[in-house]
Amino acid sequence: MGSPTKCEISEDVSAQPRSIGRRYEAVLRLSEALSQCREPEELTGILSDQLREFLEFLQFYIIVYKENSTEVEWAVVGREKSLVAGYADVPVEQRPSWQAYSTQEPFHIHDWNTDERVPAPLKEGIAAQGLDVGPLVFVPLTTPHRRLGALGMSGPHGTAYASDDIAFLRLIGRIVAFAIDDNFNLRQAEAARAELPRQNEKLQRSERELRDVIETIPSMAWSAAADGAAEFFNRRWLDYAGLTADQAQGWGRTTAVHPDDLKVLVEYWQEMLASGKPGEIEGRLRRFDGEYRWFFFRATPAFDESGKVVKWYGTNTDIELRKKAEQILAVQNTRLQLLLKLTNQITSNLEFREVLRAISASIRELMHCDLVHISLPDAASGKFRVHALDFPESRGFVKEELLITPAGVANPTQAIAGIAGAGVRTARKYAHPQSERSAHSRHQLRS
Repeated sequence: MGSPTKCEISEDVSAQPRSIGRRYEAVLRLSEALSQCREPEELTGILSDQLREFLEFLQFYIIVYKENSTEVEWAVVGREKSLVAGYADVPVEQRPSWQAYSTQEPFHIHDWNTDERVPAPLKEGIAAQGLDVGPLVFVPLTTPHRRLGALGMSGPHGTAYASDDIAFLRLIGRIVAFAIDDNFNLRQAEAARAELPRQNEKLQRSERELRDVIETIPSMAWSAAADGAAEFFNRRWLDYAGLTADQAQGWGRTTAVHPDDLKVLVEYWQEMLASGKPGEIEGRLRRFDGEYRWFFFRATPAFDESGKVVKWYGTNTDIELRKKAEQILAVQNTRLQLLLKLTNQITSNLEFREVLRAISASIRELMHCDLVHISLPDAASGKFRVHALDFPESRGFVKEELLITPAGVANPTQAIAGIAGAGVRTARKYAHPQSERSAHSRHQLRS
């Protein structure tokens, strides 16, 4: 065979720039075609149409991984759908696509059947699908923002991919990566736009449901700003207080608080605002008709991501019946204690007058009155004689052994117990026993 002529060498050299130029023209056409692509499944078809003139191949493969994960987000394998089943039992880290993705370098298998880098389970899985693979090349799909996955190309037996073919495929990989990234962003934006009305409707429905719950719960609910100024009251709260929302907002709600409780409640609320901790306290609120009822106040703060209080939520629960029950129980307990005390005093003291004095003192303590006396009939005078007196502020005006004629006593053989409250203070102005008698006789207990 003779040496090539000068003319033949010149034609071969001039053909290389033309081939390279056509490849770059194909890159431009490919970029334009990929920009119109909207579905991932179309990508391999576009690659096949645009690159068949320059590369000998059987099929293109695109594998995209989830960010910072070994999980495949999606994959396009063209007409070789059964290829996915061949990969199913092979760990991701052993797959050729992962090698290119993880190393960010091309992964080139010259011959599928003889290359020892291909795991045996993978060869067996591909063979079981009836696929006949010769050479295989995977290049990374990467943008300046993130790693996406890998682009693969398989060829028939006997095909050899040169370094310039792999470099060209790597360039294609960059273009495909940008197209995929743009496609992701576009699809995400379109999905977000489509989802926005649904999310708004869902949010509005949730707000309506929440408001329905707030308006129907058997409690008076409210919210306040971080500084404690009230912003919202449910209808139950406003109807109870007889106030409008504008009247109650800010610090207007304090007009419904009982004057005797206002100072304590305000001071406690200010302590909660300063500490940023939840709290609870009892107090009285005025109803629309002017009646005050007892309530249990509870408030809880809401925080932002930095731990700063941004809002307060609270409820007021009517406990009027509970307070009345507590008061009744307290009176009953006090009376029981009095009976026990009297029983102990009577059984431990044999002196009659001292027993009566102890009884008088106990009764005055229980009933919170000014004066208690126990008088017994006096046979000589036909009146009653004071045998026991508990009157700490008498100043000598009223004494034991005093003879009195209580009003309304039908049987002179009965003993009486006299109880006097504030009216006794009027009697202190007079030394005359008759004046004293008229004051304390308004409250009597017959015994």
